Amino acid sequence: MRRIVLAFVTTAALGLAFPALAPRIASAGEEQLKESDVPKPVIDAVKKKYPKGKLKSFGKEIEKDKSVTYEVEVEDGKRQIDVELTPEGKIKCEEETIKPEDAPEKIKKALAASKYGKWQVKHCERVVYEEKEEDPSFEYLVENDTQRFEIVLDKNGKITKEEEKKKPKAGEKEDDEKD
Repeated sequence: MRRIVLAFVTTAALGLAFPALAPRIASAGEEQLKESDVPKPVIDAVKKKYPKGKLKSFGKEIEKDKSVTYEVEVEDGKRQIDVELTPEGKIKCEEETIKPEDAPEKIKKALAASKYGKWQVKHCERVVYEEKEEDPSFEYLVENDTQRFEIVLDKNGKITKEEEKKKPKAGEKEDDEKD
C-alpha cells in the first residue's frame, strides 16, 4: 500500500508540475488496468461513495500477504482521491490530495511546531481508513536542502510515522516506490 501512496504522491506532484503527465504512472508491483478489468463490486462501491465522481484510472496490487488490493483514482469536482478496495468492494483506504493550507488548524500548528516546521511541503493527503471519516490522518511529503521525509500526523496532530525518502538529485526522476 505504501508504494501506491508514494506513486500517487509522485504522480500528483508531477501532474501539478507537468499536466501532460497527470495520468497515473504504475509503480513497481502495481498493475494498471482498464475499467473493464476491475471487479464489478469495486466499481460499484466507488460509484456509490462518489456518485458524481469521474473514475480516472485503475490499478491492482498484490500485497505482501498475497491479498489483492484494487485502486481507483477518482476526480470528484476539484477533489482528487485514490480509493483502495478489496476485490469484494470493501473500501480499505481513501487518500485525498489536499493543499497544505486546507489541513485542519490543529494539524497545521502541530506541523509548524515540529522539527519539520520550516521544511518545504511537497505533497499533502488526508487519509481515511475503512470509511472512518471521524478519524483521518494526514500524510505529508516534506523536504529541506538535504533530506526528504514522509510524515504522518493523526487527527490530533501527533506525528505517528516518520520515514526518510530518497531525495532525487537535480534532473533525476522522482522515486515512486515505497517500502
